[in-house]
Amino acid sequence: MKTFLDTIEQQFATFLPYSNYRVSVPEALFERSQGEIGEFVAELQETAKQLVQQRDSLYAELYAKRLILQFDALQKALDKLQAAHQDKPFQSSYRFARNIHQLPVEKRLMEYKKALRALNEKLSWLTEQSYQCNDETQRQNYIAQIQETEYRKQKCLQAIEALE
Repeated sequence: MKTFLDTIEQQFATFLPYSNYRVSVPEALFERSQGEIGEFVAELQETAKQLVQQRDSLYAELYAKRLILQFDALQKALDKLQAAHQDKPFQSSYRFARNIHQLPVEKRLMEYKKALRALNEKLSWLTEQSYQCNDETQRQNYIAQIQETEYRKQKCLQAIEALE
């Protein structure tokens, strides 16, 4: 049979993949307002231990409320962190003509080179996103996008070579 602390530890496990990330939480609930998620989880564990040790129902109720408020505050901070890192769409600094095939050869070559720089920029961005990603499904999605972008880059290089 699971104890109360075992059940609580399972709830804290949702924070483990993010234990090295820094977040801000309400100062009244924790010893500090900023720090790594792992440090806040340690405080949650300490509050849970103090709750289990209480014999007086008033103190137990106080620690239970504190534990719930701490957990909710940390969950909100994690949600905010995840929202900030959520699929930021790639934005290239390069703009090029949509009708590249209809341009004169010199302009077309210039536009293909701009497109190549944009593809290299996108590859760098996708690679960085795949390394930072914690979700394996999302990582596989980034890898598929990298492969597609590599293919487009090769086609662009072939077009540049044909024009030079």
